[in-house]
Amino acid sequence: MKKYILSLLTILIVFSSCQKEDDLLQPIPPNPTTQINNTVNTDTTVTLNGDTITLQALEEDFLIDNNTTNTSTSFIGEGKTWKITESQFIMNCSELTTHHQDTSYSFTTNPYSLNSASTISFNDDHYNLGEDIMTVNVYLRNVGTQLAPTHAVDMEPKWLTYYIDSYSYEANKLSMDLRVIWCNGQTIEWPVVMDVTEYSDGTIRLEITNNGHLPFPHVAQPGVTWDSYLSLLLEEI
Repeated sequence: MKKYILSLLTILIVFSSCQKEDDLLQPIPPNPTTQINNTVNTDTTVTLNGDTITLQALEEDFLIDNNTTNTSTSFIGEGKTWKITESQFIMNCSELTTHHQDTSYSFTTNPYSLNSASTISFNDDHYNLGEDIMTVNVYLRNVGTQLAPTHAVDMEPKWLTYYIDSYSYEANKLSMDLRVIWCNGQTIEWPVVMDVTEYSDGTIRLEITNNGHLPFPHVAQPGVTWDSYLSLLLEEI
């Protein structure tokens, strides 16, 4: 009886050892593999261990490109002539003094309807005068180092013909070197920088915003605190 039991245990032990050895010889299954095919505005498919799963389509509006910029790099006015359909000037002064500079006023006109020569040219001498020109009834200038108010000529819409000797454009800013010949024959030159806004209808707006404080060192008055706004609306001819 003992010999029979011992023989049975021996068979069981050998069988168990063989089973464990077979387990060790079985190949290890590979890790699950995932293949993703991304597309825009179509369904996205994901393959997981041979099973294909369809995900909701990606919406292009929700994709973010960190290198995208909305800053225009070229000037829309390049090589064209524009009529000036609106000129606007606003001067706000503190009006706390009796000085003639401390005066507020504003005006808005349609220069082209008043004068068909009220245009601005960026196409290399549209009128065969040797340079690009602009005729308009506002005084284009940025605030100076003395911080005096940038009033209009005679504080009203006076016509001026500007010769644009050169211009450049960068980051929605138009820089121009201007020259004006006054009635007495005197020529003055100065640079000006204008902000540029482009509209969906093809028009563009040029703007100058200034502000400052003009002190009166030798007068018992507080000086003039002021701000001004100038804009031109351009429509291509």
